[in-house]
Amino acid sequence: MMRAIRTLFVAALGLLGSVPVFAVTFNDLWTVERVETAIFADPAVMGPDVGWIAVGVEDGTVTLRGSVAEPESARRAAAAARAAGSRSVRNELTVRPRASEALPDDVVQDGVEKALRHEPHLAGSTIQGRVQDGIVRLTGRVPDIPARALAARTARRVPGVKAVENSLWPERLAMLGGR
Repeated sequence: MMRAIRTLFVAALGLLGSVPVFAVTFNDLWTVERVETAIFADPAVMGPDVGWIAVGVEDGTVTLRGSVAEPESARRAAAAARAAGSRSVRNELTVRPRASEALPDDVVQDGVEKALRHEPHLAGSTIQGRVQDGIVRLTGRVPDIPARALAARTARRVPGVKAVENSLWPERLAMLGGR
């Protein structure tokens, strides 16, 4: 009921032209950012063989989907989501056993640079990625908070990446649809 009232209120303000109308609340988008940052920075969660982890939030409840290498990784991902301020966590992660050896850092570095260069939504960003022991540290500037999260997800999908430390700075603090 409260969500319907809040949505109606935001829609009414949008009709007045004072604020943009969003399908998702700012708090939910901000929670996604905090949870993804916490999860991607933890090598014990991400590991070298994780395919992907998707974070969804609705009314403060975080849903984790994807795959991790070990059951302990799934537990740590849920703990990271709780520590990032979510009201509750639905952990739908599946366990996929490890399959390969670690790649050399220079190979991972090349893969991260290529992936970031080829992501069209990051065009115009100044991102530097340094790799040490499979852990990527992203620094530089991106247009906004969603681009910051996209850069971390893009780097994380590169084979050999164990974790991503996201130190990117958004030029604007606006979320999707903001000004």
